[in-house]
Amino acid sequence: MELDNFIWDFDGTLFDTYHDILKSLLQTFSEYNLTFKKDELYRLIKKQSVGFATEYVGKVYGLSGSAILARYHEIERVNQQDPLPYPGTVAVLKQVQASGKQNFLYTHRDKHVFDYLAQHGLKDVFTGAVTASDDFPRKPDPSALEHIIKTYQLDLDKTVMIGDRALDVNAGKNANIHTIYFDVDQFHDDAGADMVVSDLNQIQNVFV
Repeated sequence: MELDNFIWDFDGTLFDTYHDILKSLLQTFSEYNLTFKKDELYRLIKKQSVGFATEYVGKVYGLSGSAILARYHEIERVNQQDPLPYPGTVAVLKQVQASGKQNFLYTHRDKHVFDYLAQHGLKDVFTGAVTASDDFPRKPDPSALEHIIKTYQLDLDKTVMIGDRALDVNAGKNANIHTIYFDVDQFHDDAGADMVVSDLNQIQNVFV
């Protein structure tokens, strides 16, 4: 498999943000006098999403899921000050660029993601990006990926979507590109990805 174009998810793939995501969600629920087991909530947001969790809780408890989600975003923006890249993130992104290949970003996080990348000297290693601020349908809808592919005239056979959740893999499949599942939590929820890795350096060793 020869790959030239690497489309990366951010949260849980390039950067270890889920500690503060989970902390913020628990804090949000506590404001509504709701308590949940930390490990069960973590699995839910990794298998689904924070938005799914807030909407589900809203329906069960007769609350506004959108209001809960909005409050979560306020809290998470305060808590998530300086997330750290996973081991291998910096090396593989820079090696892709140095090899004349291209990195792209596709994240449900808003444009503040560029601040996190800049803090670690990674903002300029990406050729292009789609964030929540671009208002595309959420994964696994392929619209955002198709936008990247069309805008940068990418060869489908040489393009891969890399993420830590099944919805990342399914988005890639729906866009007819290759997929790599980063099994950082050993959840084994790879959705039939073309490749499964537990360390980002494995991507560097195999493809770059």
